[in-house]
Amino acid sequence: MIHFILIIFAAITTIPILATWIVYKATLKMTKNPRLAVHRAANWTSPLYIIAVAFLLAMIFDIQPAGPLILILLAAFMLIIIRQWRKEHEIAFGKAVKFFLRLSFLVFFCLYVVLVAAGIAGRILL
Repeated sequence: MIHFILIIFAAITTIPILATWIVYKATLKMTKNPRLAVHRAANWTSPLYIIAVAFLLAMIFDIQPAGPLILILLAAFMLIIIRQWRKEHEIAFGKAVKFFLRLSFLVFFCLYVVLVAAGIAGRILL
């Protein structure tokens, strides 16, 4: 049973696009609201893209990106909090987390696509 759970986790981690599509379809079926389905899919699968990009960076460039990625993510969250504090003079933590998850989804989705293409091109050319 543990082996099966590990296989599912590995598949979702290595193929986050499939996980995004599954979350989108499930949310769309439950709520019938495409905009909400897109937002929930982005919010729920952004950690998968972050993990996948870290693994791809480690495999392609033979580096350990966990530390720098955590620092970059913390700095981005800090900038979002500071921006919200300056603009609205109070911090709504829920709004900051939502914005952070959606921003990280966009950034890491693009990085995922570029790294997958670079990994495939690197394997083909070598």
